[in-house]
Amino acid sequence: MVLTKNNLKVGKMKKRVEEYLASFSGCVGGNIKADTWIVGIEYGRDITKTDLLERLKEYETVAPKGYAADYVSKSKFDEGLKKLLSVVENISEDKLNSIFSINDSDHFRINIYPIPFKNVSSWNDEFNDILEVKSKAEYYEKCREVRFPFFKEVIRNNKPKVSLCFGTTMTDDYLRLLCDSSFKYFTKKIMNKKILVATNFNRIVVVCPFLRSISGLNSNVEIETFAEEIKKIKKMIF
Repeated sequence: MVLTKNNLKVGKMKKRVEEYLASFSGCVGGNIKADTWIVGIEYGRDITKTDLLERLKEYETVAPKGYAADYVSKSKFDEGLKKLLSVVENISEDKLNSIFSINDSDHFRINIYPIPFKNVSSWNDEFNDILEVKSKAEYYEKCREVRFPFFKEVIRNNKPKVSLCFGTTMTDDYLRLLCDSSFKYFTKKIMNKKILVATNFNRIVVVCPFLRSISGLNSNVEIETFAEEIKKIKKMIF
């Protein structure tokens, strides 16, 4: 039977949505015990109402192990991410071909919001009744209330040393999710673009512009320059 708003009681649908939000749904995964976490906003594609209802049937209660071993990402973001990590971690890009696959023991990757959208301004009004919201802003707020506490507990249990976040429009949400009152913050401009660093000297949270986007870090020079700064910050803290 197809899961719809009509054949589920409102209370049951609400519970299903909350369970979906408070899970690893929308995450690539990897090694949850890894020192380095990659934190993004959401998957960058639009889905339909039917797609969302299918996702509500099955959600990730256990941390996913990453892509299949033979998976090769073709996304521009992932290509830029490999370039950045090759500098930060002193690893050749060729050796990062298995990044985020089940063979990658050095990284764990999450998205702070589980539902894919083409960009942060995209929304589908057909989701309103399902999620019991009136806008994407309300959906984001629901995630802050339901999803963020789930991930805060995951973070407390696994203690990633370095969290690399991408997309400065979500800086406040990254800090709300990943930091507490023990963290100190500073910002710096590099090539006229801002990097934010938060640290409590046990963990580092870095927020960078989005990779391979016109308004973000688009060129190899920009990515490599930011990577050198992150590497320097890691040496300073650890």
